[in-house]
Amino acid sequence: MTTKNTAQAAPLHAPKKKRWTKIALIIAFILLSTLLAISAWQLQKCHTRHQQRDAEIKHLQTKVDTLTAKLNAQLTTSESKKTTTPPCDPTVTEATKTAIRHAMDAKDYTSLQSLMTNPIKVILAASEGQGPITPAQAVLSLNYFDTATTPWNFALPTTTITSYEASFYHAYFDDNTYVGKSGNSMVVSFDFDTCGKITSIFIAASDDLLL
Repeated sequence: MTTKNTAQAAPLHAPKKKRWTKIALIIAFILLSTLLAISAWQLQKCHTRHQQRDAEIKHLQTKVDTLTAKLNAQLTTSESKKTTTPPCDPTVTEATKTAIRHAMDAKDYTSLQSLMTNPIKVILAASEGQGPITPAQAVLSLNYFDTATTPWNFALPTTTITSYEASFYHAYFDDNTYVGKSGNSMVVSFDFDTCGKITSIFIAASDDLLL
C-alpha cells in the first residue's frame, strides 16, 4: 500500500518544476532585456556625446580658421605698409638748415629739439663728450654758445672746411655735416643720420682748436 501511494504522488511535483522553470526563464528574459535596454541607452548616450564633441570641435576649428585668416590679412596689410613706406632721405633739407641758422643767431635752441634724434651725442672740443643724452639736454648744452658773436656763418670757404677735416676732430666734419662759425670764431658742427635728423653736435670754443 505504501508503495502505491508514493508512486501516485510523484507526478504532482512535475507541474511545480515546470512553473518555476518558466518563472526563472521569464525573470532571466526580463533581466536580459533590461540589460540590453541599459546597454542600448548607454551606447546612444555615448553616441550623442561624441556627436556633441564633434560639433564643438568643428565650431572651435571654424573660429581658429577665422582668426587665422584675420591675422594673416593683418600681417599682409602690415607688410604692405612697410614696403610702401618711402625710405628716409639722408639729404639735409634747406628748411632744417634755415632752422639751425635762425636758432644759432637768436640763441634760442628750443626749436632744434624736434630736429634731433633721441638719444643724441654732444661733443665738446678739448673736453669729454656728452652722450648719449636727450634732445632736451642737448638744447641746454647749446647754451654754451650764448657768448658767440652773431650772425653765424654757415657758408664757410672750402679751404676752411678742409682744414677742419685735417684736424684731430676730423670725424665731426664730413659731407653730411652742417658747419657754422660765429663772429668770435666759435665753431659748431651738426651731423645727421640717414633720415636727415641731427644725431650729434660738435662744439668748439675756438677754431684754433681745429687748426
